[in-house]
Amino acid sequence: MKNLPAVRTKETFQQLFESTGTMFFCPGRINLIGDHIDYNGGWVLPAAISLGTYAMASLNNKNTFSLYSCNFEQSAIQIDLSAPSLQQKLKGHWAAYVVGSLLEIEKQTGKKLSGMNIVFNGDIPRGSGLSSSASLEVLTCYLACYLNQISIDKIAISCWAQASENQFVGVNCGIMDQFAVANGEEGKALLLNCQSLNYELIPINLGNKVLVVMNSCKPRQLVESKYNERRMESEEALKQIQSIRNIDKLTEANLEDIQIIRDSLIRKRAHHVITENRRVIESVEALKKNNLIRFGQLLSESHESLRLNYETSGEEMDQLVAAAKQNKDCLGARIMGGGFGGCALALVKKDGIDQFIQSVDKKYLSTIGYKAEFYLPLLTDGVKELE
Repeated sequence: MKNLPAVRTKETFQQLFESTGTMFFCPGRINLIGDHIDYNGGWVLPAAISLGTYAMASLNNKNTFSLYSCNFEQSAIQIDLSAPSLQQKLKGHWAAYVVGSLLEIEKQTGKKLSGMNIVFNGDIPRGSGLSSSASLEVLTCYLACYLNQISIDKIAISCWAQASENQFVGVNCGIMDQFAVANGEEGKALLLNCQSLNYELIPINLGNKVLVVMNSCKPRQLVESKYNERRMESEEALKQIQSIRNIDKLTEANLEDIQIIRDSLIRKRAHHVITENRRVIESVEALKKNNLIRFGQLLSESHESLRLNYETSGEEMDQLVAAAKQNKDCLGARIMGGGFGGCALALVKKDGIDQFIQSVDKKYLSTIGYKAEFYLPLLTDGVKELE
């Protein structure tokens, strides 16, 4: 069966530039557990997935970059990286993720990039929380290095992509998304220490169970959401705990430490971070022992903490997770990613998957008023060139 997104990417490139180029792919990601832990320096358990972003690219012997996205009804955009006020001009534009990444490569390598023609095409649902932005950033860094004969270091690329989103796009995200889509491996999740960037590949063998991604179809905009606010609240919690303990990251604290925090809201934020970090480690232990019942329980515990302590859920996500957990074939479910909309994750018995989707979708439609979407993505390799 033809890979339709890749075919459209190639056809569009040929139509626009009357030539061909090299094809690349970067996946999106799910996070099995460990949300809002990456910027707090703890453990996370993401995995690269088969939904992602394709690009065809070539050098164009110019000083400018011609960028086109099949996902937006816009003409190609011409970019000169030396032009003034690029950040301001591209605010809110999809190309900001690309241009920020290109500028970061030049900054980190000291090498001026040759101009390129690039066509992008993604099948990650927009605003779903499956890291379309990280996929686009890492893909840009990878293909730019590949075509400009810059040594490819996937860990370095992860860091460059994160810096682009922090400094150029304006989302103060952690490293998890970029690291996962760059370094993922087929059939495995990454147990990543977000402070040291040490990681272990964890085989995900679910037997007769399957991971279901449930899209609330409520788009999330992290720049405009309270994501940055949550990070500042975590930093405040750390600052207060540091008055009694010599620690560098909030995940190094324990629950006894948070009693020093007088503000109940800040204390709740710290409670989530500390307990979620522990849930990641326990989840890995459960997966290694094939204890999927406990893993499902940990997913549900994570959701409750994100709902009550970190407050990144909302009516849509709570209704979606509740409908999933009410199903007899569901072992556990939780909101996933940055929150404030997007997707949830459920662990479901494989032979009940059709009934599960029908039941959850019906309940969600009756309470929210519009339908959810459901995906069964495969765990896949990180960013790469395609033959």
